[in-house]
Amino acid sequence: MAKRYEKRIDWQRIYHKYRRSNVKKRSLLLNELCDLTGMNRKYLIRKLNKKKVKSSKRRGAKPTYEAEIYLPIIKPIWLAADQIRGKRLKEVLQDCLHFYEEEFGDLDEIIRFKVKQISSATLDRLLKPLKANYKGRGISGTKPGTIIKNQIPIKTNQWEETKPGFMEADTVAHCGISLEGNFVWSLTMTDILLTWTEIGQFGTKGHMEWAMPLMMLKLIYLLKSKGLIVTMAQNF
Repeated sequence: MAKRYEKRIDWQRIYHKYRRSNVKKRSLLLNELCDLTGMNRKYLIRKLNKKKVKSSKRRGAKPTYEAEIYLPIIKPIWLAADQIRGKRLKEVLQDCLHFYEEEFGDLDEIIRFKVKQISSATLDRLLKPLKANYKGRGISGTKPGTIIKNQIPIKTNQWEETKPGFMEADTVAHCGISLEGNFVWSLTMTDILLTWTEIGQFGTKGHMEWAMPLMMLKLIYLLKSKGLIVTMAQNF
């Protein structure tokens, strides 16, 4: 019982209070401590008369993910995944870690376990020094759309893959190195379970305003669509 209370007491505060008190107040303080903890009075006197009393509070834990160990594992997967953020990278690591081991050799069991358990916040912390050096991204034909982004949460894992009807859609600009001038856009819509795919080609994004609903109706009729992930929300 006494040891249990001893760990909970702020000995630093009591030590300073004891040292500043006169004999009468020290005696009252010792009485209170004896009643509260059940400790021996002489033991308390010896403890409080020491020059320095160790605090029972634990220090913060040391980082468990050292950059020099885990960054060489995470970095190539992060680059291959197009430098996505930690929230999505956490899911990618679960599926892609075995590809890393096929390329670079098997990991220690403890390291493999810790990589699979790593949090998105830790991933962002480890990758933060690298992000300034890897700003180059592919040409984007979609605008940020912050209003829509703020209303639609990021989906970090897959749709339910045991039933057909959950689809993903994306557009690609076949423009070379510039978005200027005339070029072809392609739209791909795929059912995740069946891998049933519909592909359309368009001269401009304006054509999608009538073409995409037609493709959607066809897929809804064939697959009884239940969900759709898109990367160009302003087109829908």
